[in-house]
Amino acid sequence: MVRTPLKKMEKSPSTALLYLFLMIFSYGLIQIYLLSDISLSLWLIYTTNAFFMLSTIFFLFTWLRDPGYIKTDNSLRFNEILERFNPNHLCPDCKIIRTERSRHCNICNRCVERYDHHCPWINNCVGVKNHGTFFFYVLFTVLYIIFVFFLSSKVLYYSFHLDAFF
Repeated sequence: MVRTPLKKMEKSPSTALLYLFLMIFSYGLIQIYLLSDISLSLWLIYTTNAFFMLSTIFFLFTWLRDPGYIKTDNSLRFNEILERFNPNHLCPDCKIIRTERSRHCNICNRCVERYDHHCPWINNCVGVKNHGTFFFYVLFTVLYIIFVFFLSSKVLYYSFHLDAFF
């Protein structure tokens, strides 16, 4: 069960910008320390760089894309809509007719078509229009983390293995 926060949360780009900064910072550390110290195969370097670039591109697409906000129709008054439609299909905050899978996001303060969740890292809802890009963003981020872990463990192994001989 999802518990609502005690204070109202608002949409803020600071978390997304912090995430972007940390990803670029980690990529810089990988370029400076890990890839310059040991001779790695080129496919490993290119693959790590490709996963970082794809993760960043899909992050930006997911962050900046409209998740599928339901547009308001100002031609009808809300009282007229209440008389014509089932009240369970109406959003009192947005004053619109919702579909079956849509939901009102309390952080964005809008209804989203096929609402999945509000992701604080991308500072956006995940809905019908950005669900695919969110999936690829998570996939490439996980692959990037796996490759960074592999590179780090390889560097640690060679540094401890070479120190034993000296």
